[in-house]
Parts: sequence; C-alpha cells; structure tokens
Amino acid sequence: MHVGIRESSAPGKVSVSPNPTSGNLKITIPDDARLPGKFELYEISGRCVAEFIFQNRSQNFDISKLSDGLYIYLIRLTSGEVFSGKIIRQ
Repeated sequence: MHVGIRESSAPGKVSVSPNPTSGNLKITIPDDARLPGKFELYEISGRCVAEFIFQNRSQNFDISKLSDGLYIYLIRLTSGEVFSGKIIRQ
C-alpha cells in the first residue's frame, strides 16, 4: 500500500555516528536534501523520546540523558523523504 512517503534506509545516504553511542550523535544528510529536517528518536515500544530540528547538512545532537538501549530514528526531510535506522545508546 502506497501512502505517499518515500522511505529509505539506504546506506550512504544518511550517516548517523558513532553507533553505538555514549550520547553524542553526528547526523549527516545528503547534499541534495531540502532543509530544514526533523530527527525523531523512538523507544522500541514506539514512544517518541526526542525530536530535533536541523538546519545544516551535518549536525550534532546530545542524547546522553536517554537510558541505555536500542532506539529507532526517523529523519524527515522537507522533500518528504524519510530515512530510518537503529541507534544503540550505551
């Protein structure tokens, strides 16, 4: 079923590092991406635990206050493209 959202988890398009992380993440998005974008972080249960707006192609985010564990991220670009992946906080 198509819902009108282009979704991608293709490696090389978005970089989230380091992964695993102790709290600081650097996110780099493609040069052709339309900004601003939104970075959302979810617990495995589906509860959103963090949201950040980014204006730059490469930006740092602090998630050190979150508990250790596995999280799912979504990066939503103005173009409608959505990138997803997993982050381990340790």
